[in-house]
Amino acid sequence: MAPIAHRILRCLLRLAAGLALLGAGGAAQAATQVLSDNFTGTSAALAWQVYGSACLTAGSGSGTIPACASGTTGGLTGNTPDASGNGALLLTRAVGNDSGGIVSLNSFPSSAGFSVTFKAVAYGGTGADGISFFLLDAAQGIPAGLGATGGSLGYVGIAGGFLGIGIDEFGNFSAPGCGGSGCTGGTGFAASTVALRGLTSNSSPYITSATPGFSLWSNVATRQFATQHTYTISMTSAGMISVAIDGTTFVSNVNAAAQTGSIPAYLRVGIASSTGGSTNIHQILSFSVSSLSSSNLVVSKTSSVVSDPVNGAANPKAIPGATMRYCVIVTNMQGNPTASAITLTDALSGEPITYVAGSVRVNGTASNGVCSWNGSPGGSYSASTITATLSNLAGGASSTMYFDATVN
Repeated sequence: MAPIAHRILRCLLRLAAGLALLGAGGAAQAATQVLSDNFTGTSAALAWQVYGSACLTAGSGSGTIPACASGTTGGLTGNTPDASGNGALLLTRAVGNDSGGIVSLNSFPSSAGFSVTFKAVAYGGTGADGISFFLLDAAQGIPAGLGATGGSLGYVGIAGGFLGIGIDEFGNFSAPGCGGSGCTGGTGFAASTVALRGLTSNSSPYITSATPGFSLWSNVATRQFATQHTYTISMTSAGMISVAIDGTTFVSNVNAAAQTGSIPAYLRVGIASSTGGSTNIHQILSFSVSSLSSSNLVVSKTSSVVSDPVNGAANPKAIPGATMRYCVIVTNMQGNPTASAITLTDALSGEPITYVAGSVRVNGTASNGVCSWNGSPGGSYSASTITATLSNLAGGASSTMYFDATVN
């Protein structure tokens, strides 16, 4: 496909406690798929960190998710292996205190909002505990392990947890303590419930829950007879969360950002499951993330203090005379055609800062919303406005423009 041209609208700067707000613009288009994987075949398409019992029932041993050992329970009609196309990602077996999960090694920007869809199935045990889908702050890296088992569903206690959605068969994820793991708040024990919990660094506080009115697991022996459910979790750029099961919304526009604080600039996704005294086989069949951006390009803006007149470069503060560095990150979402003629304009008029002459750099790199200061000289400054053009940007790639300014 031929390159497409974009002009990114003004990225407004507001100086507040040394931080800048985000801005974005561009040509309109529908939601764009960012990440996608199908677990029914012999290998995973994406790069995953694997924990516990997680394995592919039709796996060949290639890719980042291992194949389940031959004879493992959880095959389509009995034990593994499954034929390619009939497989699943096995998270737990129907044994006590089991756990398994995956975390994506790929992150994505949160600024435009997103929608996640996955198909899951639970069966073969005594109805516990459930599956958690969670969002992690990508800047905190890959967790060394999952959270607590049992009613915590592998979420409570995981490093970097921003938001956890529990597909709770047994009912402890809605209860204070989550069955003993130390999470806070909750309405009490409630079986077959979808529940939301917040930051794991703050004891995963209860946010809200909904009971759809039907069982989230099937009391059958094998997957071929179990009921699959499709879960869709969406979050707007303002942090409003909705959860739907099989097309029906049960949690609608909950302000998760008000409960969890500011949304991390870049997120990772994970899925986990656990059992306790009661059990189930828990499996995932497919997974995808789509951006809700109305733009072909997603833009975020960050700031940092380089130095100040009092502290120098050692723990500097955004005080008068301090040098600030502002970075604009442009991401062309995965699956998009190559973008060309990418032009950035940033108006500084009326802001309490003074541009540092000759400081604009373009075509640098960034990872998980953090800029690497490796751009080349470029861009211009005129009439209190910075203008810069980036090189062509392939789908799935990011580039940066950054500059310095002095606090007045």
